[in-house]
Amino acid sequence: MSWTPDEIDLAFCREFSTVGTQIHGPMSSAQRRDRIRVEIWRHHRTDQQFFDSGMTYAGAFRAAYGISVEARRTARLSVESRHPQER
Repeated sequence: MSWTPDEIDLAFCREFSTVGTQIHGPMSSAQRRDRIRVEIWRHHRTDQQFFDSGMTYAGAFRAAYGISVEARRTARLSVESRHPQER
C-alpha cells in the first residue's frame, strides 16, 4: 500500500492523540508538524516500523512533510544580544 502525505499526517494525528497529545484543533499545520516531530522523538520511534508502510517513523515524517524528523528551526542569538554589557 502506498501512503499519501495526507494519509500519513492523519495516521500520525490519530496515533499520538491516543497517548494524550493535543494535535488537532486551532493550530497551524507547522505547529501540528512540530508536535508530531516532538512526539516521534519523545516516544523513541524514529527507527520503528510505521504501521505496514515499509517505512520507519522518520521515513514517514519525511514522506509526509518533506523534511527530516531531525530538522528544526531555532532562533540564534547574536553575541551582542546575549551579552549586551560586554560591548
